[in-house]
Amino acid sequence: MHDINPEASAMGALFAEAILYGMYMVTFINVLTKIFRTECSRWKPRSQIRWETLAVGILLWMNATLNLALGLVRQMQQYIFRDLSKNPNIKQVGQDWINIAKPFSVTIQILAADGFLIYRCWVSYNRSWGIIILPSFLWLLGIGQSIWTLYIQTRLQFGDRLNSEQLYPLWCALWGFKVVINAYCTICIVYRIYQVDKNTSKLSDTQYDSERNTPPAVVTILSRKRSRVQGAIRIIVESGLILTTSSIIAFGVQIPKSSLIYITSAIDIIVTGIAFNLIIIRISEERARERMLRTMYLTSLRFEEKGNECQEAVHEVINAQARAVDSLETSSVETGFGASYSLQLDEVESRLERHNTR
Repeated sequence: MHDINPEASAMGALFAEAILYGMYMVTFINVLTKIFRTECSRWKPRSQIRWETLAVGILLWMNATLNLALGLVRQMQQYIFRDLSKNPNIKQVGQDWINIAKPFSVTIQILAADGFLIYRCWVSYNRSWGIIILPSFLWLLGIGQSIWTLYIQTRLQFGDRLNSEQLYPLWCALWGFKVVINAYCTICIVYRIYQVDKNTSKLSDTQYDSERNTPPAVVTILSRKRSRVQGAIRIIVESGLILTTSSIIAFGVQIPKSSLIYITSAIDIIVTGIAFNLIIIRISEERARERMLRTMYLTSLRFEEKGNECQEAVHEVINAQARAVDSLETSSVETGFGASYSLQLDEVESRLERHNTR
């Protein structure tokens, strides 16, 4: 099987990365809008700004921008400034420093995105350390791998910069860790959301029906609560598939030592940022839509004389479920999907039971 020329692959990587970067900028600006502006297009107070999400988003954007700039500089070195000196004993495209800095920026992007994904998984399980033992271990190994790779890169004097005997197993380990972390955390988060969906559906099936004198408007509101959770599952699964698929492709290209790794790694660094932004954007829009519908329905409710307690319980059910799903958007969450949410639902269930038996 004939491999693509490294120079042609590096050129194709720059082209693909530049196109995807335009899409990335659109999502990044949208994320900044969601972070700093409310649904009413007003500036949020400092206390409501998701600083953790903002910091990670800016880090991913700066690193992706740097990687694209380094790719452009490498092509200029290769085809314009041909008289610049480079080590003739090393097979590479461009000078030594550019081929050290650019792969390192890819590593930084992977570690930053995986670290935030692990943190979101940890928050989703009510800050349980046991659930993130495996991905945290792999993430720490990835940090060690990146440091050791950087050291070998600076000491390399001959051979193939991309697939030398010393670097090849380290590159394979990098992509392998990323695939496992993305798949593991995505599955764990989706399963946790499924547990919430199962609990809330059980509550609605046993408590809210017309035969037990529950007001029709209440049934209408609470019948919508599952759609929010199911929507969150869809968002996480789709973004997780994007990340995992790009990582699997890069891993599959790295194993046979193909020069296509220039293209797949360039795509992966941008796709990582896009997937991160899409989660923030879509969950924020879903939350805004649900708030609008919740307000519309609640303002139209007309309860009987004894329905005040039921009205308060409806508010609590919707708000508790909203807070649970909101924890996916940010790491600054207080209750997550843990026991506190279940206790809230149990209390609401008992209050509605008292209302229905009257």
